[in-house]
Amino acid sequence: MRQHQIGFSKARPIARNRTASAACRVGAGIACLIALLTLSHPALASDAGQVLTYNGECYVTSDGKRVKLSMGDAVHAGDVLEIPTDSKLKLQMADGSVLALGANSKMTIASYDVTTDGAHRDVKLNLDSGIVRAVVSKMSQQSTFEVSTATGVAAARSTDWFVEYQQATTLTDVSVLDGTVAFSGAGSTDGRGAVLIPPMSGSDIVGKQQPTAPQPRSQAYFAALIDRTDVRLGLCECLGNPSVTIKASCLDNVEVCKANCATAPYSFVPNAPESCLRMTPGTAVLPTTAK
Repeated sequence: MRQHQIGFSKARPIARNRTASAACRVGAGIACLIALLTLSHPALASDAGQVLTYNGECYVTSDGKRVKLSMGDAVHAGDVLEIPTDSKLKLQMADGSVLALGANSKMTIASYDVTTDGAHRDVKLNLDSGIVRAVVSKMSQQSTFEVSTATGVAAARSTDWFVEYQQATTLTDVSVLDGTVAFSGAGSTDGRGAVLIPPMSGSDIVGKQQPTAPQPRSQAYFAALIDRTDVRLGLCECLGNPSVTIKASCLDNVEVCKANCATAPYSFVPNAPESCLRMTPGTAVLPTTAK
């Protein structure tokens, strides 16, 4: 819970605190404090974020209930996200940041406190396994954005970075595509041994060791990380009368395909990169003539 220090001045109160001052005259000290905090500090966003897109089937455990995620579903602090094999998940967060989780990942949204005016952010994510890409938005004031694993803690303000944790080897690997990330061991309380990872570089920790010195990483290395977290497009075909054209689009998943085709029968191929490269969304494709 955040602690706020309320200072009192002999100067004339500003306009936004007149209501709070009236509450102080009428109510007790606790009511006065609540009124001051309400007017002086913007409210927090109610949701941590929402599902932007996904491949396969992804799940969230919230309040002890495990359910499958759908497009537009909200996620909250305390939720545990699970991305099985052959699945990926992309989230649009309340502060404008984007999180993308690869297959075989599990992550807990420990906290995601963002004021509605976008001026303050306090984010803590716990990556239990797998890989997450965080494209962190800029904030007008100082903010905290941390991703923790069992062996390491990585923190940034506005950057594009990847964190991977392998349970079998206790390896935490951090790769920074853009910006700078501070990286330290999970048990470090004084910042001793922490490193700053510059763009196009990375560092890792195994067990209780200190993070390695940051080393440059190639474009090919980052391309592989992007491929592991990027939601792939599938080929959606709305099947109407066989004698007419078939409407084909490159979409994220079968749920979007079904909605796009409305009441018409549809076909969806989950991963069709070659087909999608040859066409643009909404292209009409002539039906294949049976031989």
